[in-house]
Amino acid sequence: MAGKKQARWQDLDHSDEPLLEHMVGARSVQTKGPIPEFLAKKAAERAPKTHEWYRDSLMQLWTFLEPHGLTRVADFSEHAVNLFRAHLCVRAGPQRIRSRTACGRSRPLPAGWPTKAGPTATP
Repeated sequence: MAGKKQARWQDLDHSDEPLLEHMVGARSVQTKGPIPEFLAKKAAERAPKTHEWYRDSLMQLWTFLEPHGLTRVADFSEHAVNLFRAHLCVRAGPQRIRSRTACGRSRPLPAGWPTKAGPTATP
């Protein structure tokens, strides 16, 4: 009898999963979801400064998405990234950045991430 083939990440429905979730236990806090999984992969394969850049960019994106209620994998889309880029460009004062820099902030995101390729997809 042939063994059952394990389903791949991209073949499963992840639309209701949170992008970032903090699991608070009695003695520890764990972070789960596509964002921490992607960052763990980048920490293992990239230089520390590059990993910091990925982390800072994704956390800045998360800080924008969370108050807008875009916290699930199904909510994450190209439209959400474009809203984030526009938000970066229209901020006032010293926090305002050029559109080129705004595009750079979303550069760590692989095409279709996290919905199509999975949390550990490579850009």
